[in-house]
Amino acid sequence: MNAIIGLTHLLARDTRDPLQSSRLAKVDGAAQHLLRLINDVLDLSKIEAGKMALESTGFSLDRLLQQTFEMVAGCAREKGLELVLDTAHVPDGLRGDPTRLSQALINLLSNAVMFTDAGWVRLRIETLR
Repeated sequence: MNAIIGLTHLLARDTRDPLQSSRLAKVDGAAQHLLRLINDVLDLSKIEAGKMALESTGFSLDRLLQQTFEMVAGCAREKGLELVLDTAHVPDGLRGDPTRLSQALINLLSNAVMFTDAGWVRLRIETLR
């Protein structure tokens, strides 16, 4: 998957054709999604073996949410759904495991899109403490 992602990036960087750029962006998005799925399966194996360790690192919530929304935006668009993000006063800089958070949010949003026939899907994030 990393080879597909890398080669897609190189091709996209060198192309001037908008149609080809669009197609390469779709290949890249699909490859990124498949890589996340592979990592999810590997994570499940770690959980079952009792070897899962959560990361504790600083990350940008805004960037993570942008990438997460990009992963499900195509499916939402195909169904005519609007994706709505509501982050009322949540700080951007957080500490935790951005990979696991992203996996959980992609799963949540993908399921919401899959089971929503019309209208919108909203992700609301708020600070509790």
